[in-house]
Amino acid sequence: MIIMSHSEPARLGHLSTKMFSSWVHGISHQRICSKQQNASDLNSIGLYEGHVFLFVTPPNPPANAPPPIPRWVRLPHATKVWGGRESWYALTNRGLFTGVWGIHPPTAITGPDAPPPPPIKPTPPPYKVPLKGACDVKINTNAPDQVMIKAPRGWFVCINKNCSFSPDPTRDPVPKFIPRSEGVFEWWEFSQSSFGAAKDCLLGCGSNISGQLGVGQTAETLTNLTNVKVPGKIHGKIKKVANCSDATFILSGTHCFACGSNKSGQLGMGTKRKSVYSPTKLPFPVTNLLAAENFTVFVSRGKLRGCGDNSVHTLTAIHPKVIATPVDLNPPGPVDRIMAFKKSLYVRAEMVWYGRGAAVAEHVDSETPELTEWTEVRDDFSQSLELAGVNVPGVVCLEETCC
Repeated sequence: MIIMSHSEPARLGHLSTKMFSSWVHGISHQRICSKQQNASDLNSIGLYEGHVFLFVTPPNPPANAPPPIPRWVRLPHATKVWGGRESWYALTNRGLFTGVWGIHPPTAITGPDAPPPPPIKPTPPPYKVPLKGACDVKINTNAPDQVMIKAPRGWFVCINKNCSFSPDPTRDPVPKFIPRSEGVFEWWEFSQSSFGAAKDCLLGCGSNISGQLGVGQTAETLTNLTNVKVPGKIHGKIKKVANCSDATFILSGTHCFACGSNKSGQLGMGTKRKSVYSPTKLPFPVTNLLAAENFTVFVSRGKLRGCGDNSVHTLTAIHPKVIATPVDLNPPGPVDRIMAFKKSLYVRAEMVWYGRGAAVAEHVDSETPELTEWTEVRDDFSQSLELAGVNVPGVVCLEETCC
């Protein structure tokens, strides 16, 4: 048993189960701070006055289901929490701890023919991550099986099925040190590649099959962090790295550099060159962008512009299948959020969601297989887009609205 570090949790440990449950139930969601949604949007973790609480929601809950009851976790005084798909992490005054969400009791099915409910396996207790001085966690939302943890020596990575560490080395791999990661202060991680910003350089590793790492090499995979050849001394000012479909964009101020696959013109360079192996500056200012499946949306000079695959009229109805030079998307109003899903594009204008492309037809009152004009989506799908939040891949929130 872990002894609590301050008086209130220590007293709580002596309460009966009944008294403790009523104390936990009495804490409303409004009082829980630092609540973070995990990658599956089903479970979340909360931090309240050093206490860690879990909110575990059953899959496919009914519409009238009550909110999940916070479950207290016995840990030392915590200062920060993180939520992943299968597991969660809490930084305490005694180190970094991790645990799994556990199984929520299934919704009871009543009636004479109702099957007996399946047995619920007990949730294993949290355990301490075997890294001395661990102080930060980075969970890859694009590849939730990958976890990165910062320690005094640098960053460590662990890739496993449960996205958690285990005292049993036969079940989960040991965290591996990432060479040259000592000075990395920010990471951008994607399904097959990672980028780290250090004081004097930008580093990349992973898949490089189309030159998306921007290291000037044609090697298909780089296992070690390698310098990205961004022209000029701008490394400390990099504010965003975006990657999708083997294309990478590096944003520094209003300067945008692109490299990688350009088979659909998604780099926005005005050419149909298939691959670009070194970051190349785009000839127009960019304040934000969304990298999607073979197409890209830029925010430039207060306008929403797009380029790339237009085979299903995702970008515009009047241009060809491949758009190499960004064109105005002419949204239905001032846009403050954009989202891409497969070959469809969605924008939120004045709190109303609109879509265009192939998959949009499933979410609008139309029988057309693909929509060439901006069309308002149904209320049920609009709510799903709102719930997607800002931490889900494919969602970009704009600091200022654009037209």
